[in-house]
Amino acid sequence: MKVVQDIGQVRHIEAVQNGFSVAVELTGLSDSDIDELICAANLASVKANAKSRHARATDNVEQQVRQAASL
Repeated sequence: MKVVQDIGQVRHIEAVQNGFSVAVELTGLSDSDIDELICAANLASVKANAKSRHARATDNVEQQVRQAASL
């Protein structure tokens, strides 16, 4: 794991469905630091999407069970 460190300025904060969207400008990063952050953000996105798909699939199964039970 690599530590990436810089000083940033908050450019945007907005409430979204499940929390907040925050944009921070980081100006002193090297290319390798930026690559590291991109990789970490992509991995977090993949994990979040997988968790979301799993939750929706579970909800669909529960709905199907309820519908079958009401027949």
